[in-house]
Amino acid sequence: MKTTAVFLCLLGLAVAVPTLFQPAKEILRSSVSRIAHPMDEVESRVVGGQTASTGEWPWQVSLQIGTSHICGGSLISTTRVLTAAHCVEAYVNQPTRYSVEAGITRVSANGETRTVTKVNLHPQYSGSSAGFPNDIAVLELSSPIPLGSTIALATLASNNEDFLSGTQNCWITGWGRTNVGTSGSTSNSLMEAKMNNIANTECSNRWSGVSGASIFSSHICLYEEGKSACSGDSGGPYVCEKNGAWIQAGVTSWGISTCSGTYPSVYTRVSSYSSWIQNFL
Repeated sequence: MKTTAVFLCLLGLAVAVPTLFQPAKEILRSSVSRIAHPMDEVESRVVGGQTASTGEWPWQVSLQIGTSHICGGSLISTTRVLTAAHCVEAYVNQPTRYSVEAGITRVSANGETRTVTKVNLHPQYSGSSAGFPNDIAVLELSSPIPLGSTIALATLASNNEDFLSGTQNCWITGWGRTNVGTSGSTSNSLMEAKMNNIANTECSNRWSGVSGASIFSSHICLYEEGKSACSGDSGGPYVCEKNGAWIQAGVTSWGISTCSGTYPSVYTRVSSYSSWIQNFL
């Protein structure tokens, strides 16, 4: 396993005061008509990361509009993908605008591509509320994706698997931006980074004073100075090793727009939604 790579949703900076927004929006803005959202300034990338090997994270998929990568996701059945709600809220009633590609580590490569036929947003998702609660969605695909050496299903955290602060050997992956700042292109290569999760109380304290930043029990916070996720990484998996197996503990949701690693990155806690997810499997 390697050591550094990062991705997540970002927050914008107003004067010297950081403000919030989600990572997928900047990419959406360049490929489709802009939609109003508090995280419009987001960028995507894994900052401070390294290139992932082929087949290393076989559940990772690229969510696309046309040929443009907009977000990550994870394959949870041969016809279902788990991602962030803010990645797909723009066309929830026009799901075929989205497609997913599996079995790739380079966005420019040819993998298994399927059209999205239905977008299932969490019913309590609110992209306009502080902390962007319930930022999770399940996508239904046009036909099954065959499993193999480079394509596998993610194992999701169950109700009692909370992966509390200090959990060892946890990683994030994505095709988001790879440089600190508020501009730049996404990565063609899948990036990875080992991250440290922190207690939600510490996370809330670190975000204290930032308008729109609220931390809930359904969040997981990662903090490693100099590392962070960016736009394009949204919706992707945060996984932890447990008893020799990889478990998806989180879904990339939001963070600071500069991806500088000065604030924790925030993920939707999968174990909080395991019962809801099961409705689609």
